[in-house]
Amino acid sequence: MKRVLFINPAGYIGGAEKSLIDLVTGLPCEQFQAMVVTLGPGPLTGELNRRGIDAREITLSPALLNLSRRKNNWLRMPGLPFQILPTLNRLRRLIREESIDIIHTNGLKAHLLGCLLSAMSRRPLIWHFRDYPTGKRCIQLFRGLARVFPAIIIANSRAVKERLGGLAKIKVIYNGIDTKDFQEDGKIPSLREEFGLGRDALVIGAIGHFAPLKGYDDLINAMPLILESVPRIRLLIAGEAIYPAYRDYREKLRELIARLEIEDKVIFAGQRDDLSSLLQTLDIFVLPSWSEGFGRANLEAMAAGKPVVSTNVGGIPEVVIDGETGFLVPPHDPEALARAIIALAEDRKLREKMGQEGRRRAELFTIRRMVDKVLKVYDEILSGR
Repeated sequence: MKRVLFINPAGYIGGAEKSLIDLVTGLPCEQFQAMVVTLGPGPLTGELNRRGIDAREITLSPALLNLSRRKNNWLRMPGLPFQILPTLNRLRRLIREESIDIIHTNGLKAHLLGCLLSAMSRRPLIWHFRDYPTGKRCIQLFRGLARVFPAIIIANSRAVKERLGGLAKIKVIYNGIDTKDFQEDGKIPSLREEFGLGRDALVIGAIGHFAPLKGYDDLINAMPLILESVPRIRLLIAGEAIYPAYRDYREKLRELIARLEIEDKVIFAGQRDDLSSLLQTLDIFVLPSWSEGFGRANLEAMAAGKPVVSTNVGGIPEVVIDGETGFLVPPHDPEALARAIIALAEDRKLREKMGQEGRRRAELFTIRRMVDKVLKVYDEILSGR
């Protein structure tokens, strides 16, 4: 049996962490034993432990944890090597004591740490790249490191592969989901009554963690335009800011809503665990991201039979087929966002058709397919090919 150490930069649970959970719980236990280390506190370790996965926290210093990629300031932080050293030493000792065979990193900070760890421990490194790097310096850094340190890079879209330079060592493996979680028709309750939504309300919604890159302010700025054409529209936003750098983002959104005088048209649902029910509450799902490696939330909405309005950035066009399973618009464009939402809001048959097409397409992105392809990567590394 081979042992794989997964390193994740945060203890929070976002889209990347959901895909990590799916991967480690899907590995065949007779072949591979997974251990997960998070570099920050949060519910991820507890969730993995409940699923029978050995998960631990070996945290970075608070100064490092609170850095964000918003301005890539973590690339320029003075004294960075000294701040990393205690965590690095603990991980190196863990690798030795637990006889780890492969290091598998999941997230930008983890990728950087993995380079040092792989060189020090002489264990093969896999980057699982679910981010879509932005900023010239950040792209140059990871392209340079990609050529040297990881044995193989897993990219969750072709767009991410190209962002990293299109190297031959980069394997595209799409994220997978369990579509059955979203497709038990008639068994998944809607939450309309809980949120005070009338039967005639047409509900658009965004679900995910709060961060400027998700483009929620563009969606809110689109609302007055949408309401002019479809007054019965209501916007439901579910989630919270899981990263410390964005804790004030929700209040900024509330201030924007107040300035636009649409407080009675927008519902903040907070952080919820009933994703399937939230999706059943919606008529249209919206993800107006400025940057996205894959866009798992779109796939979940498609699995639930919902038409999607999203942006044509990163890996999103590889999941959402423009004009078939939804509409794709340019980022930073509230007017284009409004036009796409209005087109769906005014045409029930189109919503139903796109929802059905989305449900069929979602069946192509399974956890089993994702896990099988990762196993081939492990085999390639362990066999020395």
